[in-house]
Amino acid sequence: MDTDYWQSDYWHSLDKQTSKSMGISTDFISVSTHPFKEQLQELKAKIFSGTKNVELSFIATGSTPRQQGSTPEQYGREEREELRQLAKVNDIELTTHSPAGAPALSGFSSESGGFVPEVQEASLKELKRSIEFAADVARGGAIAVHAQEFRRPISEAGEKFEAYPKEKEKAPIYFVNNKTGKIDGLPRDFEIPVPKGGFTDPERTKEGFVKEWERKKVSDFEKEAKEKGVEPVKYILENYYKKDLEFAEIEAKNYASQAKKVEREYEFIKKLRNNLEEQEKTNPENAKYNTIKWVEQFEQETRERLTPREGSEEYKVFLNNPLTYLKEIEERMKRTKNQTYEAADKQKFTIEENKKALSEIKPIQEYALEKTADAVARAGIYAYDKEKEMNLENPIVIAPENVYTENYGGHPAELKKIIQESRKAFANKLVEQKKVSNRQEAEKIAEERIKATFDIGHVNTWRKYFKG
Repeated sequence: MDTDYWQSDYWHSLDKQTSKSMGISTDFISVSTHPFKEQLQELKAKIFSGTKNVELSFIATGSTPRQQGSTPEQYGREEREELRQLAKVNDIELTTHSPAGAPALSGFSSESGGFVPEVQEASLKELKRSIEFAADVARGGAIAVHAQEFRRPISEAGEKFEAYPKEKEKAPIYFVNNKTGKIDGLPRDFEIPVPKGGFTDPERTKEGFVKEWERKKVSDFEKEAKEKGVEPVKYILENYYKKDLEFAEIEAKNYASQAKKVEREYEFIKKLRNNLEEQEKTNPENAKYNTIKWVEQFEQETRERLTPREGSEEYKVFLNNPLTYLKEIEERMKRTKNQTYEAADKQKFTIEENKKALSEIKPIQEYALEKTADAVARAGIYAYDKEKEMNLENPIVIAPENVYTENYGGHPAELKKIIQESRKAFANKLVEQKKVSNRQEAEKIAEERIKATFDIGHVNTWRKYFKG
């Protein structure tokens, strides 16, 4: 047997017979075309190399010029038919790689600092173009699409991986506003002041102040949450905002209490002024005398706040025409009352907004998985309809692929979670939209049409973060 071919590091089509006699085959091996080159020429080159499975790869999006990379949109009906016939004649099984340059299916955008619906729709649009291409050229088959759903700390993906020393103790815990899609985070080493003994029943001084404060790290709250079996993000934020909300509530109550007090004084003076004005109509001197006497009977704190200091020039004006001054006091108190109520309302509004924001917060993984699964399921429905419309023999399979180590979906466990959640979402849509009455049938369809593309080359990039 000629074994010279073992001396080379490449596979050649003339090696077929030798490999067959040795009981090995390349039939299960799939190779990808170069995404920056003409796909027809690339397919011919792969056929000449002897492969039986070829992935037609795209890199660019939309109607990008060909010199900047291939896109499904660049290939018209004639070119698609030529690709299909070439594969058919040479008994080649084709799969498709959706544009690698498309954004995340979750809608994650690092530029916007969150998840953006328009970004998700742009990504889904590229995937739909790939579905149309696969239906025309491959007559079905798998479509690989990058799973790059959001940035997350490397240490969250595995015990023996970290992006930098002590990342696990320092990396932020990220969360999302469910309404806006904006991402925020708290570093795990960030310290939160809490009363010793907790917020519920802290030890206090004689004056009523918290006797002693201690500082706890976000990571301490995270550990507590896991021990209690509760969701860490909500638990951390409730403790983080708790003291601010409590202090704000106290301040709002103080403002409201002050406003009530001023309002009572205002109503009293308003009534007094009306009575004295009635007296003035019949007995001006008596009204003047009564006004001074009433003002002198105000509580000391009120008198000092509202009337001029005795002996001052302003006090002389007051003695000369006390009723006019009483009107000025009334107007001043009215303004003070309104301003104090506004301050109380503003404080209360801020509290309610913070509570609302807190109720709208979701852990980033929960939020992103929901968005990703929905996008994959929608693509699955689009592909399912295309199958029926074109009467394809092979199903179109949406196959998310592990890609960047730094993004969720890059770890095998994360990729598996994406597939599981996407299948659930797809099955739900089949039942709701396509009237598949049998849930088991819907789940079977979903399992057949949503699979994974596992790239061992991408897995190898984890080595740079390995600390074992």
